[in-house]
Formats: sequence, structure tokens, C-alpha cells
Amino acid sequence: MGSLVTLKNAVWELSLAPQYGASIISCESFGFPIFEPARPEFETQQDVFSSSCFALLPYSNRIENGRFSYGGKIRQIKPNHPNQEFPIHGNAWERPWDVISQTDTSCRLSLVYTPEPQGWPLAYRAEQLISLKGDRLTFDLSIENSGDEPCPAGIGLHPFFAHSRFAQIEFQAETIWECDKKLIPTKAKSASAESGFSTLQPIAGRRLDNCFSGWNGKARIFWPEFDRYIEIQADPIFSNIVAYIQPENSFFCLEPVSHINNALNLG
Repeated sequence: MGSLVTLKNAVWELSLAPQYGASIISCESFGFPIFEPARPEFETQQDVFSSSCFALLPYSNRIENGRFSYGGKIRQIKPNHPNQEFPIHGNAWERPWDVISQTDTSCRLSLVYTPEPQGWPLAYRAEQLISLKGDRLTFDLSIENSGDEPCPAGIGLHPFFAHSRFAQIEFQAETIWECDKKLIPTKAKSASAESGFSTLQPIAGRRLDNCFSGWNGKARIFWPEFDRYIEIQADPIFSNIVAYIQPENSFFCLEPVSHINNALNLG
């Protein structure tokens, strides 16, 4: 698996693999797995989608048909994961990141991307700072255009939370985006208490792969069987959150993101 970075304080212990998209492979609080530990495919196939968490840059989720128009040009991107029809979750997860600095409780990483044939067509620089302070685990993400033309960009985080069988979640959002069979958003409707999670609700047995807009940047996850909970607080740029819940999985995802799925074709 290569060299790992481990961060630890009195509350948290976290390990990440800079060479594999700076992905996190384990994250515990007082010994309780907040993130699902990396699954076997991560080690055998270096599949970052089987990690515990990774950054979403320079876009979140899918780009329909791998095509969008920008700057008077049609941009075409090839699929970038064997299980996906369309390019998905940017390309920062595909690349090794450089460790700029590291302490026992923090790690700053950077990535410089130069456009490649059939890849993301615009250059950028990205950084992330992962840090522990008391009972807080913080992710600071940034992206900067390093090319000669204006560049669209999005940002987000893709954690895989553990113990979906026992978890309850709560967050406030205005709308939920309905999707077609290829999981491309088609229209937004009100995120009522029934379709949303305005109060704590168990997720066991639910199936969801949708983006919610008008999110207030706060969420709560509670595992009553273990008497554990966490609170998520995101900056205002993260006005959307993607919920991925599948009954057959032992994990679930709540992904703070700056834009809706397929935003490049819906904006």
C-alpha cells in the first residue's frame, strides 16, 4: 500500500494514503470507526472508491455523457472508473498527492494537475489540510486555476460512514433532486420531512442516491446502539449534500459539495 500518514490525538486516530488520491483508509474516534475502514478492493486494486474518504475535485458526481460546453468549446472526458458509465468525482482521487508538511495532528497535501488527452481539460492546483484539534476533525480544501483561461471548478468531500444498519441521520435542505435511470438529476422537488431528513431518521432499509440543495451546512449522525454521534459543519460554499444509502452496504455517504450533480450541463 506504500507509505501511510497517521494522525492522532486523544480523541481521533486517522490514517491516509497520499499516493492514492490522498484518500483516508481509517478514521476512529475513541476507538469507534466513524468512517468505514478501507475495503479489500482498496489494497488489491488501489480502488479509491473503496477507501474511507477522499476529496472531490474539480467536480462532484457525474458529468452526463462525459461532455460539457465551456468557453465556446465542447469538452469531452472519458469515463474514469470501471464501474461507471460517465466520468465521476473529478480526477484528484486518481493521482498521488505531495505531502507539504506534517505533524502528529495535521497533514497538508498538494496536487498540481496538467490537462491530459480525454481528461479534465483545464489546469488547476489543489491543497487540502487535514487536522485534529480536540474533538474536531477538520478538512480544509482549496482549488486554484493554474491555466491561461477561466476554469469552472467544484469541490467536495466523499466520506464513507460506518455502521449503516444502526445509523440515524439528520440535516436540513430545501430541495431533493430526482434522477433518471443513469442517476442524472432531472428536476428538484421539496425535501419534505418524509423525503428528507429534517429530523433524526434511521437509514436501515432505505435506498437513496440523490443530491439535496439549499443545505444549511449542518448534519448529525447518531448511532444509538453504540451511544455515539457526530456533528458535521460545513462552510457556506457547501450548499448541497449528496446522500448515498444502499441497504446492501455496511456504509453510507453524506457528501458536502459545492454544486449539484451534473452542474456543468444544468447551470
